[in-house]
Amino acid sequence: MNRRELLFLSLAGAAGAILKPNFLRGAEGANINNADQDIFNKIISRADRLAALPIGETMVEIGKTFLGTPYVGNTLDQNAVEQCVVTFTGLDCVTFFEVSLDMARIIKQKKSTYQDLINAVTYTRYRGGKLTDYTSRLHYTSDWIYDNTKKKTVDNLTKELGGVPFNKKIDFMSTHPQSYRQLREHPEYIPVIKKIEEEISRRATYYIPKTHIQKIEDKLHSGDIVAFTTSVPGLDCSHTGMVLREGGKSKLIHASSVKQKVVISDGTISEYLSDITKDTGMMVVRPREV
Repeated sequence: MNRRELLFLSLAGAAGAILKPNFLRGAEGANINNADQDIFNKIISRADRLAALPIGETMVEIGKTFLGTPYVGNTLDQNAVEQCVVTFTGLDCVTFFEVSLDMARIIKQKKSTYQDLINAVTYTRYRGGKLTDYTSRLHYTSDWIYDNTKKKTVDNLTKELGGVPFNKKIDFMSTHPQSYRQLREHPEYIPVIKKIEEEISRRATYYIPKTHIQKIEDKLHSGDIVAFTTSVPGLDCSHTGMVLREGGKSKLIHASSVKQKVVISDGTISEYLSDITKDTGMMVVRPREV
């Protein structure tokens, strides 16, 4: 069980089986599931129109393609050896914004193969853009933001939107190794993860408190990636999604573990967050044009 599933079960109190995907792949030259390839081809067939949009709007248009797609957790953790798994037929909150971002990036670069997408996801998913082993994956959302800001794939807007210091010790993975298959099977990874957590905890990180979000919603753009901070000890963020500007309002398009599919929120982002007691605020990054 990965940390997002653990949070879903413990925080939402939801019951029911977690779906098990049968489409795990992603290594160089690996076969691609036909359903994934078909969805990829449909998106690429719109590449000329999508490429003409600002990248954030491109991301949202791609994201809308996945509305109704089942929420499937744990898709990245089924293989004994770390691979860059990329699939369209089941998404969690992170893989949803990941494929939306990276599909938009390859379309802007006029690339058109599934391997191009795998390469793009490898660049954003792994520290420094390099896949070595499980510990090279950017497991914590704030670490993903930090690394991708350095790689200039996104700009972190949190502080300029009124963010305040996010002073929190990050150690959820190293203190809950039993919740992660790879840490159970490879205890030698735990001290590596712990060192990464210590580095994350030392950084100057910011978040926008929940009570301030309504005031800045009109400054958000379609395609902005939002990460919701949590009061759960040791954890930075519990959920992610993308902004959808619609009717003058900032809504959330995301893979919902509660509704078990990709959806658009009924109300604004601040209204969505008001119903989640353990979420404390959010971080915001904006995709950069390629």
